[in-house]
Amino acid sequence: MGATSSRVRIPPSPPFMNSDKYNLEWFKQRAIASLKKIDDQSWDYSDSLLLYSEGTEEEYVTIQKEENDYYKLITKPEQDFFNTVASHIAKRLPEVFDYIDLGPGTEHKEQSIFDELKKQNKRLTYIPVDINQRYLDLAQDHAAKQDIATKPIRASFEELAILLGSVKRPRFVSLGLTYTNYHSAEILTMLKNFAGEGGFIFVDQQMRERADMVKISALYNRDVYALAEPKLRLLGLNPKNDISEHQSDSGIRVWSVVKNPTNQMQKLGITPGSKLLVFQSLRRTLHEFQEDISVEFRSYELIDAQYPFVGVILRT
Repeated sequence: MGATSSRVRIPPSPPFMNSDKYNLEWFKQRAIASLKKIDDQSWDYSDSLLLYSEGTEEEYVTIQKEENDYYKLITKPEQDFFNTVASHIAKRLPEVFDYIDLGPGTEHKEQSIFDELKKQNKRLTYIPVDINQRYLDLAQDHAAKQDIATKPIRASFEELAILLGSVKRPRFVSLGLTYTNYHSAEILTMLKNFAGEGGFIFVDQQMRERADMVKISALYNRDVYALAEPKLRLLGLNPKNDISEHQSDSGIRVWSVVKNPTNQMQKLGITPGSKLLVFQSLRRTLHEFQEDISVEFRSYELIDAQYPFVGVILRT
């Protein structure tokens, strides 16, 4: 008789953090603390974590549906790019490592990496990181069904480096379009800390000159604004009654003009007519993207397959 083998299913690890910590009150406290004055009439409220409080999932799922413009203009092009370059990324990774997936979402872009790693007989522990328990559960279950060891972490990015602890084996840190929610120096510094010594980082971004910025700006002004409404409620605002208008510039930055600020907001200096930067998804040119990377990293590998999206592999 020939040799036989059996597959042992690896049970998923429980979330690293106590989920009770990230309740509605925690989000409300973070919301008011996140407000930063830009000038006398405008305030930075762009903390992207606040978009993902419990109960906001349906808005996110809705814009990702295939018939919607967000999927056609953003999600699908990023998926196509990721599928094309996954083999190249996997070849750069070590034989055994931890895969830290920041903000895995619902589209499972990581699957193309999983497939390539399996072909190359490389082993990983999958560590999805998200503040939203539903997204974390989806990512964990998806990987665990493929017998991939998982260790989900529910945490903010600011807490993550401490929770990850010292580097025991190489880390691969992956961040998709969420990169554009941050100023480059800020997010690249965090990514370095997550990867630790001898780590790998992958980020990608939609290039401004390769995208239809008129359509994308209109999209954010129309459809994506629905994601910001729950975020405004965290400040105690009623988006229908307390906001006079919202605007999307070519940045892309989404602004809300406050009509009726709360007492707490008034104490900070926010008055009727003040503008809140509620969301940003910055679209840089390829030149700007490379400049931002080169400030923080001496060398990098640009991955450009002539798609609207371009990626980069960084070593720490």
